[in-house]
Amino acid sequence: MWDKVVRFCSLAHDCKNRAVEARDLIDADAWLLLAEEWLALASASLAAKDQRDVRNVSGRSASE
Repeated sequence: MWDKVVRFCSLAHDCKNRAVEARDLIDADAWLLLAEEWLALASASLAAKDQRDVRNVSGRSASE
C-alpha cells in the first residue's frame, strides 16, 4: 500500500519538474495536470487504506 502512495507521489514530483522545464505553457499545463492526477491517486489510496483500517478496528464496514 505505502509503496503505491510513494510511487504516485514520486511520479507527481517528476511531472512537476517536467512542467518547470517545459518549453511552452501548453506542455507545462499538461505536466501539471498529470501531477494533479498522480496526487489524486495517492490521496485515494490513502483514503481506501483509512476505510480498511476503520473496518478492521470496528469489525464492520463504515456504512453499517
